[in-house]
Amino acid sequence: MIIYDDKFKNIILALRNILLECNYDLLVQEMKLPLWYFRDPGFIHYGHSIDNRLNRLKKPYELVLRLFSLNQTISYQEIVNNLFSKELIKDLVNLGLLLEEDDKLRTDAYAIVPFLGSYLIATSGTARSIGAYIGRQSYFLATKLFEQDFNSFLDMGSGCGLLAILAARRAKKVVGVDILSEAVEVAKTNAVLNQVDDRVEFFCGDMYQPVKGRNFDAIFSNVPFLALPEKYDLVSISSGEDGLRFLQPLIDGLFRYQPKIATIIANGLGNEQQPLLVNLLKNKLLNKRGYQAKLFVYSKGLIDDAFINSGVKMVVSAWRDRGENISNEEVIKELKENYQKFKVDHYYGIILEIENKTNGAEIETIDISNKYNLNMSPSLRQKISIDLAKQVLLKRSSSSLPINDQEKEIFLAMKNNEISLKEKTTNSLANRLELVLGAKSI
Repeated sequence: MIIYDDKFKNIILALRNILLECNYDLLVQEMKLPLWYFRDPGFIHYGHSIDNRLNRLKKPYELVLRLFSLNQTISYQEIVNNLFSKELIKDLVNLGLLLEEDDKLRTDAYAIVPFLGSYLIATSGTARSIGAYIGRQSYFLATKLFEQDFNSFLDMGSGCGLLAILAARRAKKVVGVDILSEAVEVAKTNAVLNQVDDRVEFFCGDMYQPVKGRNFDAIFSNVPFLALPEKYDLVSISSGEDGLRFLQPLIDGLFRYQPKIATIIANGLGNEQQPLLVNLLKNKLLNKRGYQAKLFVYSKGLIDDAFINSGVKMVVSAWRDRGENISNEEVIKELKENYQKFKVDHYYGIILEIENKTNGAEIETIDISNKYNLNMSPSLRQKISIDLAKQVLLKRSSSSLPINDQEKEIFLAMKNNEISLKEKTTNSLANRLELVLGAKSI
């Protein structure tokens, strides 16, 4: 388990240099289909056909993928001969990133995720450390960052620190808060890994408690997503019995901290007409002038056996990972009783945007479920023309672009009118930037 200390800074930077030398971001892209890079960029899941491709790579490249993307166990000597020095291995073991057992090395349930020009250490979803996992909701929120302007930023429930680290490229003051201590330790490590530790802070605490007295232009949050009875103490995935456990205090805090914008992504319960969140917003916002809420429903469905079984699988797996047993039947029974208690029969995927307005409080629900699938994130975007791509490029400074070095070179050449790209090349770059920057929405 990672425990960060300032003494590890040079070690983490040495790891960064190795990732850069191995072109780690490009390697992971090469091992995935383009769709999968944006849909689920962190992990390579299909091991059945990848060995032949890996074996054709230079040995350091192969090993860095096996270790940090595929989470495989590799012999100590092979790593020493091709990738890390003995001293660096010892330091990474002391940091908690690597484990050494029987002359073999593996990560302690961590992977390194390349995304939008950053490297993020993240957990692979174990019960112990699921709070530092990067899910598809976080990837979507990351693309939303580049649609907003802000000088100060709060990432509530920051996990491994993805949103805060990306925001630190643009904001002068960035803070991440998480209730899980391991997530905070991983986030601090990631801040160093991405060389933004001088302008981002991470705190362990409950909701706004660590940031009392501080104000922020923007607050983003990816809240826990599964409505569970109180007996299931799974902080990183449980959103309380009604699914509003974190949303209610999160929204309450907006009126104390007065951000210009807030963007929250969550799953919720409700009936066929609307999610429970709508009533919460009405109770909170209609009594508070100055905020406008847009509630985008990107998915909606019946609470059927398939939905219940997916929740059961997560609960049972989490309990077993921490050494406790529980039967599927028991969880099914309690989940059904919980849904009956709140008289809900539908689930919702929700993107909530709240903006400070001067013309009074408004709430608008927008159903985009027939146009959007989070698994295809971020498919809310449309294709853009070459001319629009150039306009987007020219508005951004190269240092703020979340793209790889090769694409930065193309960007600079286009900006300085030094090259004229073929239409296919320009469209390829334009589509990537459009996905990342959100140049045009529906």
